[in-house]
Amino acid sequence: MANKTSFLLIPLLSLSLLLAPSILRTGDMGCFSQVRSHVDLPASPAPHPSLFLHDGDIPALRKHLEEDPFLAVADRKILEWCDSVIEENVLERKQTGRRLLHVSREAIKRIFYLSYAYRVHGEEKYFDRARKELLAVCSFRDWNPDHFLDVGEMAFAVGIGLDWLWNDLSDSDKEILSSALLEKAFIPARDTEGVAWFHSSGINWNQVCNGGLLAGAIASWDLLGEEARTVIEDCILSNPISLRASYSPEGCYAEGYNYWGYGSTFQILLIDALESAFGKDFGLTGVNPGLLKSGRFMQMMRTPTDHSYNFYDSTPAAPFQYMLLWIAEKSSDPSLITGEAMYARRTSFSHLCEERMFPFFMIEASRLLSKGMVKSFGELPSPEGNNFYMSTGATPIFIYRSSWNGSDDTYFALKGGRAASSHAHCDMGSFIFEDGGTRWAVDLGMQNYNSLESLGMNIWNVSQKSERWDVFRIGPFSHNIITVNSHTPDVDPPVDLYEISTDPTGKKGAVLYLSPFYREDLQSAKRSAYLDDGNNLHVRDSLVNLDKASSITWQMCTEASASIEGNDIILSSKDGKDVRRLRASLPYGGPGVTPLPRIWSSTPSTTFDAPNPGSIMTGFTFDLPPGGTAVLEVTLQKQ
Repeated sequence: MANKTSFLLIPLLSLSLLLAPSILRTGDMGCFSQVRSHVDLPASPAPHPSLFLHDGDIPALRKHLEEDPFLAVADRKILEWCDSVIEENVLERKQTGRRLLHVSREAIKRIFYLSYAYRVHGEEKYFDRARKELLAVCSFRDWNPDHFLDVGEMAFAVGIGLDWLWNDLSDSDKEILSSALLEKAFIPARDTEGVAWFHSSGINWNQVCNGGLLAGAIASWDLLGEEARTVIEDCILSNPISLRASYSPEGCYAEGYNYWGYGSTFQILLIDALESAFGKDFGLTGVNPGLLKSGRFMQMMRTPTDHSYNFYDSTPAAPFQYMLLWIAEKSSDPSLITGEAMYARRTSFSHLCEERMFPFFMIEASRLLSKGMVKSFGELPSPEGNNFYMSTGATPIFIYRSSWNGSDDTYFALKGGRAASSHAHCDMGSFIFEDGGTRWAVDLGMQNYNSLESLGMNIWNVSQKSERWDVFRIGPFSHNIITVNSHTPDVDPPVDLYEISTDPTGKKGAVLYLSPFYREDLQSAKRSAYLDDGNNLHVRDSLVNLDKASSITWQMCTEASASIEGNDIILSSKDGKDVRRLRASLPYGGPGVTPLPRIWSSTPSTTFDAPNPGSIMTGFTFDLPPGGTAVLEVTLQKQ
């Protein structure tokens, strides 16, 4: 018998979170002057190097490099890259559009990699080059505070270099680096009414900017004194705002797969920086249990074909999410990283997520081996038995995976959420579906921001009339939903999941009440989407029209080839060996017609939309009379 659980929407923000902005806005006295006394920092800074990797940890890391081939390959990748960059010119301040972010990220990669190579392998060439990069970025006129992510990442780059190379840098070098952190990062971070709004933000900006500033402040505390201490306190006090808002109680990251990779990378680095420097996390890990539970979320976000469940501003690619090692350690569950490790082995570490942070993988992998939690990265436990994942919160999702055997496994995922939220798309009720190694229903994912911003488009306005929804990949017309009268649904109301069925041998899916989403065009709408006991897909949309005629379009984006056969659509895998039938009917109510099958190109006709090679749009259309009622049933069945 199916196990059905109903989830209700829950408020994301506690009273203390809602009151937080009143604490934050305190001008030049520092954004948290009223509550800093509650942060129990030590009287003096920790000895260098204090961030992530102490000198006493290096012998164990070297030993693991000798004994574990998986780590040895990763270490060799870092050294090869360091050797390749030594002959390149040092970084210059070259801004692209509104961002300096690509330079900040390259600075992290160069300084982090080179500093790692020097500390672990001891060759002076790596120190010399890291020092040149540090001095180069500190000579920039600024780090682009108008887009504070750029500052946060650059502060991390300078902080890790200053801390890790402290014992070999001259006093003059240390002064230059500390002064740059003060002038280009810490002073701009006081402007909480302007550029430094991230302090009161619940999105990834809070995690990234605070994480970078914290690393820089810990590294420079010896020289900057109270200026650095104040930054550390501010980070500790403002970071819980994002921790509460970013992760649902079950660990779902509200902004999706890619932004878990971005925001959680810096969140983990932030907490680990505190633990490695001060021996405690000041309670941050426990602010939201969803942080550690997000390991399970990310484990289930990798599909059997090694793509991601890429809702919102995410890409279909699913690179190696090595920050899961930290969560696996904290959760005492190494099975969380089995899928990631298998992928990394298959690809020889050629696809890394936050690539610039990759030395942290070496540190965390060494910790897991030293603690005996992992005997070898070639012998990790299977996550077998973990077949379902459900989440409430800002972005409720349902995921089912049939097993963990390989690319032929069945995978079905369904989502609710709210379009008018950070990095969201107009996709409430959308789903993806893989089976037998074919991606039958897909999400195209994000489009490069600069490609749209450079044309003057304001894609960050999430109001109903925003041109954000005109972008094919972001708006409703590329997603696996119904559209009515070719209109953009209402982007404001949230959509939750109900009546969730988790019977591995029977019905697997959920129901969404979509009436608020379509309230401009329909009186009511409900979607039931599930797999049956044979893993055939069923989508039932129950619709009641307003007092006007409406044109209904049911749409699904696929990577299969498609052709129309009578009233059905025949989908075929790329090798032609797996054929499925997509069929629609109106068994209850409706206008007494058969839905017409349709196949559309997924290549938009606009000048600003990106091409979408390898995919097409399929679906069905019918007209609904004024006040009409219809139940549209669509099935994707094996032939």
